[in-house]
Amino acid sequence: MKPWLAIISVMAIPLRAWSEPEPKPVWKFRVEVQMVALPMAEGLKLVPQLRGAATFAAAHARLQILLGTGKAELLAWPVVQGVSDLSGSTQSSKEIPYEDWEPPAPNPPQTIPYSLYIPEFSLRDVLPTERRFPLGIERRSFGAGLSVESEPAPETGGLRLEIKPSYDRFLGMSPMFGAGPTAPDGHQFMDPKGEELATSCTLIVRKEERRLLNTFVRKVRGREVVVFLLHAVVQPPPKLE
Repeated sequence: MKPWLAIISVMAIPLRAWSEPEPKPVWKFRVEVQMVALPMAEGLKLVPQLRGAATFAAAHARLQILLGTGKAELLAWPVVQGVSDLSGSTQSSKEIPYEDWEPPAPNPPQTIPYSLYIPEFSLRDVLPTERRFPLGIERRSFGAGLSVESEPAPETGGLRLEIKPSYDRFLGMSPMFGAGPTAPDGHQFMDPKGEELATSCTLIVRKEERRLLNTFVRKVRGREVVVFLLHAVVQPPPKLE
């Protein structure tokens, strides 16, 4: 065997090993967010305790009692499970139907928004008497959503999670063009009314994390406090456990 062939054979082993990197460690995670509405009086007591690490457990237990007795309302409880370097999301919603109506086209046609050339109008004035039905039925979705993106954080020995919960809350139907009848036959077109509560955070979890994500003060049935409570559990790869 020629000497230069032996050198090439020996060098081929480390070159092959270098071209095939080891698989990236895979973490598992489970993230859930409890979305709860509280009366203002209870919220003022619990929110400061939920923000403290030493008082969180007792406040969380108190909150579960309020839910069980009906003194607090569970709005939603989305859960996402997945593995590192892949995003996960969940969405639960309820569709609210409503009648669709479009104002008549101007003559001659205009390129500016309708509200600029007729700032105030009533369907009684612009809707033909014979048209007593909507053009169609539209639907708007309300409900909860949760998205999670993750990646290993080897410098900390944990998993970095980017968490984005949201809740689009249905508040009821409201007149589309103000109060009072607006169609020639006295029919009132209604529009679903809602509000979106959303937040986001990025944190590193090594095993388990419970915390208050965010607090919202709302004027619904008086005044109330809505809290988003996080519970995140991660499982490292076997060789890191």
